[in-house]
Amino acid sequence: MEDITNFNDRVYITSDGSMVYPKELNTKHIVINVASECGYTDTNYNDLKDFLDVVYKEEVTIWLYPSNDFGGQEPGTEEEIKMFCEGYGVLDYPNVYLMDKVVLKDSELWHWLQYTNEGSTQYGHDFEAKWNFYKYLIDEDGEMWGISYSDESLLDEEVMKWVQKVNGES
Repeated sequence: MEDITNFNDRVYITSDGSMVYPKELNTKHIVINVASECGYTDTNYNDLKDFLDVVYKEEVTIWLYPSNDFGGQEPGTEEEIKMFCEGYGVLDYPNVYLMDKVVLKDSELWHWLQYTNEGSTQYGHDFEAKWNFYKYLIDEDGEMWGISYSDESLLDEEVMKWVQKVNGES
């Protein structure tokens, strides 16, 4: 496999086997490492649901990557994880994709997410996932824009401005 240099240059296969081409979506993207037994689980899934209720599906696509990397907090099977996510209603949105469980250190995508831009954003943030529910913000062009940590809300003013910014605006 080739190294990832841009999020939009890949085809991603969801947990149900669908092939998704991010470039064709022409949206911003938020990639999240999720877990069902984390202390941040309930807060983050409720926050995601609230976020999805206020953004247009044409503005942003959500990619949920279950991971058992931190504290063994995602022990479930693919079917159990899907049922868990369905319980929060987040899979009811057409702009949310549940992906297969991933081991972050073994994933080219996660290597790119964590170490692109030499590990920091324009705001100086450290991109390395140190726990569950790190939210990677990627612009329409497939370039890393920023990160929202486990204890931060997607409804944060800066994130909402970024999501709702019209293409081409600064």
